[in-house]
Amino acid sequence: MRLYITGGVGSGKTTLARRLSAATGIPCCHLDELVYEPDPDNPGDDRKRPPEARDALFAEVIARPRYIIEDAGRECFAEGMRRADRVIFLDLPRRVRLFRVVRRWIRQNLGLEACIYRPDWAMLGSMLRWTMEYRGGARPNLLPFAGKLVALR
Repeated sequence: MRLYITGGVGSGKTTLARRLSAATGIPCCHLDELVYEPDPDNPGDDRKRPPEARDALFAEVIARPRYIIEDAGRECFAEGMRRADRVIFLDLPRRVRLFRVVRRWIRQNLGLEACIYRPDWAMLGSMLRWTMEYRGGARPNLLPFAGKLVALR
């Protein structure tokens, strides 16, 4: 089984991917971890990987016979959706996602939740902006996968 879980920031992609992975034994990949790597010049911070390195890591993931991938639906990872048996779209109301973004940020700053980025004010602002800009089911990159798309609301 190959699953691709997508949705906006705060929709529950990571939580669902981890739970499905634990229940099925299928390896889970969080694509943010392919996009970003630790920044050796700024301990505790991250930086974008070069696209060639990101794409090589991604090719390894989608070459597996089974995977659970979670991402916000970036175009550079569309091949993961094409190869997936099912694309799961988490379509939650914006107010729920905004609440979750703020709760996550607080938990990260209290050391109660791990993250691969620095949870500072700038990151909170970015996550809130991404949540407000996310268009959900109208995203054109989901249209080609309608035959294997499962929307959870």
